[in-house]
This record gives sequence, C-alpha cells and structure tokens, in this order.
Amino acid sequence: MTEETAKMPSDEELTPGERERRQRVLKKGVVSYNDGAISSEVMVRDFSSQGVKIKMTNDVPIPDHFTLDIPMDGIRIECEVRWRERDTLGVRFISKPTIRSEPHRAQLKATGIPQTLRRRPT
Repeated sequence: MTEETAKMPSDEELTPGERERRQRVLKKGVVSYNDGAISSEVMVRDFSSQGVKIKMTNDVPIPDHFTLDIPMDGIRIECEVRWRERDTLGVRFISKPTIRSEPHRAQLKATGIPQTLRRRPT
C-alpha cells in the first residue's frame, strides 16, 4: 500500500482573523495513543484542513495528543486537543495527513434527498 502526504494550508497562509469554513460531516474515526496500544472510536462532526470536531462514543479518556484515523477517507493524522466540552472535542492537526492509496469504502452522496430536505450551507 502506497502512502502520500496531502497539502494543507498552514496558519501562515491564512490572514489574521480568517477562519477556514468547516465542512459538516458524519464519519467514523478512531483515536489512538500510547503507540497505538489504546484506541477508541469517535464520530468526526466538522472537518477543515486545520482541524476537526469529534464526538466521543464511549467513556475512554482521550489525551491532549493522539493519532486520528478516518477509515472512510483513508486519512491518518496527528492531533492536539484545543478545547473540550463534555463529550465533544475541538482538535487541531499538528502534522500533515498521511493518505492511503485507497479509502476504506466509498462515501455515499445525498443525491436521492429532495432539495427541500437538504441542509443549507451556513
């Protein structure tokens, strides 16, 4: 399996006060730490090139630094917790993502949902 590193905008590429728009997603993620000895499933809720918002799906404590895998996209990235609120974490990427050549499975698009039922961008 080949791996490549994806290009992300750095903090220096954004002007002061500019915040990248986050994409709302609902994807399974896996947080691992202690050299992969401990892992826990999470739900990835918002995604940008600089970080994600994740929701805990169990009571396993998450440290301030960990590795996040998003199997659907084939992404693995080192992360740092920026904020915590009950079972939700705001996370900043501290490395460039490693992308596997093939995602775990294809992402389904909401093409069969009538336009009136789709969420409008904020």
